[in-house]
Formats: sequence, C-alpha cells, structure tokens
Amino acid sequence: MIRKTVAAFAIAAAALAGTGVLTGCDPSKPAPVSSAGSVVQLSATPTAFTAGVLDDGSAYTSVLVTVTNNSKDKVVSVNPLYFSITDTAGNKHTAELGVEQNEIAMVDLQPGEKVTGAVAAKGTFTAKTVVFDNMTDQVRAEVS
Repeated sequence: MIRKTVAAFAIAAAALAGTGVLTGCDPSKPAPVSSAGSVVQLSATPTAFTAGVLDDGSAYTSVLVTVTNNSKDKVVSVNPLYFSITDTAGNKHTAELGVEQNEIAMVDLQPGEKVTGAVAAKGTFTAKTVVFDNMTDQVRAEVS
C-alpha cells in the first residue's frame, strides 16, 4: 500500500512539474535526428510492455530508449513526460506515466552519463520514431 502511494505521489509530482514543459514546444519544427555529435544522443528499440503500478489493463506500446549526455559541461534533464512516440501511420502518441514497469527514470544526467528505460503510450501500434524534448534539447530517433 505504501509503495503504491509513494509511486502515485511521485508520478503526480512529475506530472505537476511537467505541466508547463510540453506546452512551449513548437510542433512546426521537427526535432533533429539524433547523432553522435549532438549534446544529447537518443536511441530507441521496440520492447515488450511490462505492466506497472498504474496500468489500467489497457493496451500499451513500449519503446526502450537510451538518452546519453555528450556534453562536457551541461546537465541534461530527463523525464518520462519529455517523450512522444510517432507510429508508422504518422500518429503521435504521448507517453503515459506509471503504466510501464521499466519506465525511464526522472534524472539529471551529468556530462558523460546515460540512462535507459521504457516509454509507453496507450494503444497497440508500430512505433516509428521517438522524440525527446526537454525544452532545451530536442532529438529524434528511429525505432529499430
């Protein structure tokens, strides 16, 4: 019971912290493709969905992502709310919080650090690309 309460509180806090984060994004500008030379590197592969504490029994699609901070002096903030998944039909899906057991952590990456975790969106679809946008850095990765 305490574990679920703590998890729900953490997710609610993340949602509140992120409410202004995605509203400032400019959807008319596509995120650049991830490259080894950029400050943030993103990679994405398909993965099986593993139900988390807030899974409501709906169908979900998960993608395993790795975010790497390639800078020499910049901290990169990572949050599950900073991700979206586009499917092969061109439909954009927002990440769902707490439904994926292996969800990517909310962390600040120091230079040279990386984090790996899953991002899940509601529905059954084939993921084509994942976008990471923390209002400072925008990168896109093909799901392969």
